Amino acid sequence: MKDIVIKIKTVQHDNATNISDVIELTTEAKYTKKNNNHYLVYEESELSGLEDTTTKIKMTSNKVELKRIGKHDSEMVFENKRRFESLMTTPMGNIPLEILTNRISFNQQDEPFKLDLEVEYSISLKGLFQGKNVMKIEVI
Repeated sequence: MKDIVIKIKTVQHDNATNISDVIELTTEAKYTKKNNNHYLVYEESELSGLEDTTTKIKMTSNKVELKRIGKHDSEMVFENKRRFESLMTTPMGNIPLEILTNRISFNQQDEPFKLDLEVEYSISLKGLFQGKNVMKIEVI
């Protein structure tokens, strides 16, 4: 595994209020590549609201799998024009989660090492939130 530093920027647009929030996090991560799959692992922080949680991301050119394990368990699968349903486990209980991926852009090169991921998706947390997100991850 390779030690790297990543910048994660998520723009979250709330459909109900028409307000967008930006969440940015720079953190240390581990990177590895196995069988044409790219993996990132990092610890969440209070800034993301997901403290005490480890995030694991598996990436290919057309599919991204994101798993959170710890205080805030969840799983999300992003595949162009595909819908994914899951449960998000929080200290307050389970919340039904639904996403629809609109676009994935993924680029990685070995020398010099570079990684860029951008995912645009619609998200619904049943009864709590409905909106559109853009998540960008890059090695800095």
